[in-house]
Amino acid sequence: METYAAVRSFTTEEKKNEAIEKKRVEFHEFGRNAVVIPRELMERKTWKGLSANAKEIYRVLATGYDYENGIAKLTHNEIQNESGIGSRATIVKALRELDEGTLIVIVAEGSSNHMVRHHYLMPQQERHYAGIIGIAPRDFSAVYQNASTSLKKAVRKHTRLPAEIHPLFFRVCQKLLKLRVDRPERHIGRYADKGEKLRAVMFMCDASYIVQKHKIKVNGKSIPNAIEFLLERLSEDDVREDIYGKVATDEIRDILRAYKEKSIKR
Repeated sequence: METYAAVRSFTTEEKKNEAIEKKRVEFHEFGRNAVVIPRELMERKTWKGLSANAKEIYRVLATGYDYENGIAKLTHNEIQNESGIGSRATIVKALRELDEGTLIVIVAEGSSNHMVRHHYLMPQQERHYAGIIGIAPRDFSAVYQNASTSLKKAVRKHTRLPAEIHPLFFRVCQKLLKLRVDRPERHIGRYADKGEKLRAVMFMCDASYIVQKHKIKVNGKSIPNAIEFLLERLSEDDVREDIYGKVATDEIRDILRAYKEKSIKR
């Protein structure tokens, strides 16, 4: 009976994930042919009060916004060429205007030669995207370093972040949130660009849910709180699929296999 309940729970989750994936693909297909600026944003006083240059630069940033990694990585040269704004000073002024209006967040990314490039978080685009495909808005501020002018140059100079964030990172964050883990990026941020590690963590999340749900014993002993056990393993950088031991992991795989078979029949 418990197995059936878990299968039904996972089947519902799988259908939900399939619907989200379908909407995500449709959104990206649409985005290849059009620039998406939320109407809700354009109706706000903040937007209406922007200069024409700031609005045009927001459009350019929205055109280059990477919805997978949650960031727009455009250089000043690219912004200048796309917008037609001739003055670099005007571009910098408009970017600050957008930043002060909280329409973008300027972030810094270090490089091997200690040069800092500025990229841009776009919370309005993220909220719109999340609403369209049916997920919670992702908070990228914990992943990318804010490049506010209040930060010392020495701090900004040595900021280093992954050049690319693996798409699985955000799916794993969602799984941890469903397990009621607050600020999941704090636990898996070190694996943001490591696909193999993220796949292992994803299985660890599913395994911990099964252990908690079915009260599966590990080496003959019960795990009082499987979620805390999972977080302990992550804190110790112990990332592997068999954190509960071979026997328990085989039992977990059997339950997951039953879930998949049930899902296929439906």
